[in-house]
Amino acid sequence: MTRPVASEQAVFELLDAAATAVLGVDATTTIRYANPRSLEVFGYAEHELVGKPVELLIPGDLAEKHVPLREEFWHRPIARSLAESPTVRGRRKDGSEFAAEVALTPMTTLDGPWVIASVLDVSLRREAEELVNQQGRTYMALARLNEAVATAPDANALFRRVCNVSVVYGGFAGAWILSRGRDSSIEVLANAGPLTSKLAMASADSPSLSHYVSAEVDQVVEQGHGFPTAVSTLMTGEPAFVDDFAAEDTAHATQAEAFGVRAAAAVPLRSRGRTVACLGLYSDRPRVFNEDLRALLLGAADTISLGLDRFVAWAELDSSLAQRNDLLQRLVDAQERERARIAADVHDESVQSLAAVDLRLGLLERRLQELAPSLVPDVVRIHETVTSVSDQLRHLLFELEPVGPGALLTDLLEEAAAHVFEPTDVDWRIDNEPDPREQDLSVTLRTQAVRIAKEAMVNAAKHAAAGIVTISVALDDEGVTVQVADDGVGIPPGVRQSPPGHRGISGMRDRAEATGGRLTIASTAPGT
Repeated sequence: MTRPVASEQAVFELLDAAATAVLGVDATTTIRYANPRSLEVFGYAEHELVGKPVELLIPGDLAEKHVPLREEFWHRPIARSLAESPTVRGRRKDGSEFAAEVALTPMTTLDGPWVIASVLDVSLRREAEELVNQQGRTYMALARLNEAVATAPDANALFRRVCNVSVVYGGFAGAWILSRGRDSSIEVLANAGPLTSKLAMASADSPSLSHYVSAEVDQVVEQGHGFPTAVSTLMTGEPAFVDDFAAEDTAHATQAEAFGVRAAAAVPLRSRGRTVACLGLYSDRPRVFNEDLRALLLGAADTISLGLDRFVAWAELDSSLAQRNDLLQRLVDAQERERARIAADVHDESVQSLAAVDLRLGLLERRLQELAPSLVPDVVRIHETVTSVSDQLRHLLFELEPVGPGALLTDLLEEAAAHVFEPTDVDWRIDNEPDPREQDLSVTLRTQAVRIAKEAMVNAAKHAAAGIVTISVALDDEGVTVQVADDGVGIPPGVRQSPPGHRGISGMRDRAEATGGRLTIASTAPGT
């Protein structure tokens, strides 16, 4: 229940001094009172406002909705504070609108029931809140953008992530990455946002979205309106901004408005200093690209450009590594051919000749025992030397022997270990059973794996003072891993290359890289 006011004049004098706009409205929704502040807020003179319906101060699209709300209020008048008020819109005399909060206080006067409406213009507060929210979204977008640049595997993935981040975190209606094709056409590399759906519908009859965009650009240029925002950036390498398409009288502006775009920005994306693409951002609100946001966008473009430079560097590095591996592979192939030639020559000539000499020395030793026993010791020493040389040549033949096309890698390593460790006291073992999949490994890969493993076994036998050597083969989806482990003295910390004049470790590493693999040396205490 409301109570009668004892002195209306005193109340109105108090309201006249209020810093908030105050209106008195009767049950017929006629404005019966307006304090000086309300006249300033709404831009009316007192005689223009008092006596008029309150809907005069409500935007046209909301006036009809206000009617049932006011009727409900008069049916049950209840006070409402500013804190309880939703944000509404008020309309000034010049037609402009502003955000407002309205407190309602029922009041009984001599003229009947009134409602005192206190109107607080919250436009500046809302703008400040929106600015804070926009800055929060912007900084979140920048953080996500930096993450995308750091983690994207290639340029196309980076472009897709940039567009998604711009729409999801930046709040833009559309984000596009465009580039120039070899025939000067426009290519759409990535896009996101509601604008994409609208353009997809518009371009349904075109061969592609890129074809549609190129045709629209050509049409705008032919009409003499210059290049649209993003295309201008592609042409000049300079950023371009449009604050409000509604304020421009061009075909490009007409197109933009048709798709609900009010403002646009385009920043160049560079690689090695050359503009290779541009990022176009589109908003359904005018004047969003203020100086601060423009500076942030230019910084973001520089960050994306660094990512593009990184991808180029990766590609160049991959190309260099591929060339190096190709040269290594050619070198290894040449070495294998030379090994095969040497092995054939040694087997056909040297080994056969030494075998004949060994046989004759045996016969000579028996003859001299009968005819000249004093010469026998000298012949025995010569015979032992020839036998030693023959054994060394046979060992060399084993080292030079090519890998057979059907042999399993585990069997080849077992054969190699038996040969290397036969004259030593090393206790060795193969730590796995042969895997039938080993037969699917190329001859080149098996050859290099055996050569590397042999070198590791020789090192363990000659230099490591090892008592136990374990060899293992493991296959997985990426290839094959061969491990040679010993319990010897190990390798000094930091030593990962062969000493001057030696090629053991370096040769093993080159062979591994030539087959697309890698050599890993891990020294423990004890063992390698």
